[in-house]
Amino acid sequence: TMLHQLETLGLELKRLHEQYGPTENHWYVATLGATNSTTTTSSTFVAFLTRTSQQRFLAHELMGELNDMADIAGKVCYAECACAMHKTFLERFGYCEVGRETLQHNEPNNGKRSNLTVYLMVRQPSSTTSISCHSIGKHHLVGTM
Repeated sequence: TMLHQLETLGLELKRLHEQYGPTENHWYVATLGATNSTTTTSSTFVAFLTRTSQQRFLAHELMGELNDMADIAGKVCYAECACAMHKTFLERFGYCEVGRETLQHNEPNNGKRSNLTVYLMVRQPSSTTSISCHSIGKHHLVGTM
Protein backbone atom coordinates (compact mmCIF):
# COMPACT_ATOMS: atom_id res chain seq x y z
CA THR A 1 0.00 0.00 0.00
CA MET A 2 0.99 3.65 -0.37
CA LEU A 3 1.24 4.07 3.41
CA HIS A 4 3.66 1.15 3.67
CA GLN A 5 5.78 2.63 0.85
CA LEU A 6 5.92 5.99 2.64
CA GLU A 7 6.89 4.33 5.92
CA THR A 8 9.63 2.36 4.17
CA LEU A 9 10.93 5.48 2.43
CA GLY A 10 10.89 7.35 5.75
CA LEU A 11 12.99 4.62 7.38
CA GLU A 12 15.44 4.67 4.48
CA LEU A 13 15.81 8.47 4.66
CA LYS A 14 16.36 8.24 8.42
CA ARG A 15 19.11 5.66 7.81
CA LEU A 16 20.73 7.90 5.17
CA HIS A 17 20.52 10.91 7.49
CA GLU A 18 22.29 8.93 10.21
CA GLN A 19 24.90 7.68 7.74
CA TYR A 20 25.63 10.89 5.80
CA GLY A 21 24.36 13.70 8.01
CA PRO A 22 26.71 15.84 10.07
CA THR A 23 27.63 14.47 13.48
CA GLU A 24 27.33 17.89 15.11
CA ASN A 25 24.01 19.53 15.97
CA HIS A 26 22.56 20.69 12.63
CA TRP A 27 19.44 21.83 10.84
CA TYR A 28 17.61 19.31 8.67
CA VAL A 29 15.98 20.76 5.55
CA ALA A 30 13.27 18.13 5.48
CA THR A 31 11.50 18.35 2.14
CA LEU A 32 12.54 19.50 -1.29
CA GLY A 33 10.02 19.04 -4.05
CA ALA A 34 7.76 20.67 -6.58
CA THR A 35 4.39 21.67 -5.18
CA ASN A 36 1.82 24.42 -5.02
CA SER A 37 1.13 23.68 -1.36
CA THR A 38 1.96 26.14 1.40
CA THR A 39 1.75 23.50 4.14
CA THR A 40 4.79 23.27 6.41
CA THR A 41 5.72 21.29 9.47
CA SER A 42 6.63 22.99 12.70
CA SER A 43 9.62 20.88 13.70
CA THR A 44 11.67 21.07 10.51
CA PHE A 45 12.52 23.50 7.76
CA VAL A 46 10.60 22.83 4.57
CA ALA A 47 11.67 24.19 1.21
CA PHE A 48 9.66 23.81 -1.94
CA LEU A 49 11.11 23.96 -5.42
CA THR A 50 8.40 25.02 -7.80
CA ARG A 51 7.73 25.45 -11.49
CA THR A 52 6.42 29.01 -11.94
CA SER A 53 8.75 32.01 -11.95
CA GLN A 54 7.01 33.60 -8.96
CA GLN A 55 7.25 30.36 -7.00
CA ARG A 56 10.92 29.91 -7.98
CA PHE A 57 11.58 33.44 -6.70
CA LEU A 58 9.94 32.51 -3.38
CA ALA A 59 11.99 29.30 -3.19
CA HIS A 60 15.19 31.33 -3.67
CA GLU A 61 14.05 33.81 -1.01
CA LEU A 62 13.22 30.99 1.41
CA MET A 63 16.59 29.28 0.95
CA GLY A 64 18.40 32.61 1.26
CA GLU A 65 16.62 33.33 4.54
CA LEU A 66 17.28 29.81 5.83
CA ASN A 67 20.98 30.13 4.99
CA ASP A 68 21.18 33.56 6.65
CA MET A 69 19.63 32.15 9.84
CA ALA A 70 21.95 29.12 9.75
CA ASP A 71 24.98 31.39 9.30
CA ILE A 72 23.97 33.58 12.24
CA ALA A 73 23.38 30.51 14.41
CA GLY A 74 26.56 28.82 13.13
CA LYS A 75 24.56 25.73 12.11
CA VAL A 76 25.35 23.17 9.45
CA CYS A 77 22.36 22.29 7.21
CA TYR A 78 21.56 18.83 5.82
CA ALA A 79 19.16 18.05 2.98
CA GLU A 80 18.15 15.14 0.78
CA CYS A 81 16.75 15.43 -2.72
CA ALA A 82 15.89 13.00 -5.49
CA CYS A 83 16.23 15.20 -8.55
CA ALA A 84 19.32 16.55 -10.33
CA MET A 85 17.57 19.92 -10.74
CA HIS A 86 17.03 20.17 -6.98
CA LYS A 87 20.64 19.13 -6.38
CA THR A 88 21.80 22.00 -8.63
CA PHE A 89 19.49 24.38 -6.76
CA LEU A 90 21.04 23.37 -3.44
CA GLU A 91 24.56 23.69 -4.82
CA ARG A 92 23.81 27.31 -5.75
CA PHE A 93 23.18 27.89 -2.05
CA GLY A 94 26.45 26.33 -0.90
CA TYR A 95 25.37 22.73 -0.36
CA CYS A 96 27.87 19.99 -1.21
CA GLU A 97 27.01 16.43 -2.13
CA VAL A 98 28.34 14.12 0.59
CA GLY A 99 26.68 10.96 -0.66
CA ARG A 100 24.42 9.44 -3.27
CA GLU A 101 22.28 6.36 -2.78
CA THR A 102 19.94 4.44 -5.05
CA LEU A 103 16.73 3.25 -3.42
CA GLN A 104 14.17 0.94 -4.97
CA HIS A 105 10.53 1.95 -4.86
CA ASN A 106 7.20 1.15 -6.51
CA GLU A 107 5.91 3.60 -9.10
CA PRO A 108 2.65 5.13 -7.79
CA ASN A 109 0.81 4.82 -11.13
CA ASN A 110 1.67 1.28 -12.17
CA GLY A 111 3.35 -0.40 -9.16
CA LYS A 112 6.49 -1.26 -11.15
CA ARG A 113 9.76 -1.33 -9.22
CA SER A 114 12.19 1.42 -10.16
CA ASN A 115 15.28 3.09 -8.80
CA LEU A 116 15.28 6.43 -7.02
CA THR A 117 18.60 8.28 -6.72
CA VAL A 118 18.82 10.30 -3.51
CA TYR A 119 21.44 13.07 -3.24
CA LEU A 120 22.64 13.75 0.31
CA MET A 121 23.73 17.35 0.76
CA VAL A 122 25.43 19.38 3.50
CA ARG A 123 25.99 23.11 3.81
CA GLN A 124 28.51 24.55 6.24
CA PRO A 125 27.80 27.95 7.85
CA SER A 126 29.27 30.99 6.08
CA SER A 127 32.42 31.05 8.20
CA THR A 128 33.48 27.82 6.46
CA THR A 129 31.64 27.97 3.11
CA SER A 130 34.68 29.45 1.43
CA ILE A 131 36.04 25.89 1.40
CA SER A 132 35.33 24.25 -1.94
CA CYS A 133 32.87 21.35 -2.04
CA HIS A 134 35.52 19.40 -3.89
CA SER A 135 38.04 19.90 -1.11
CA ILE A 136 35.68 18.53 1.55
CA GLY A 137 35.20 14.79 1.49
CA LYS A 138 32.39 12.87 3.16
CA HIS A 139 34.67 11.64 5.90
CA HIS A 140 35.82 15.17 6.71
CA LEU A 141 32.24 16.42 6.97
CA VAL A 142 30.77 13.59 8.98
CA GLY A 143 33.78 12.94 11.21
CA THR A 144 33.94 9.48 12.69
CA MET A 145 30.81 7.97 11.12
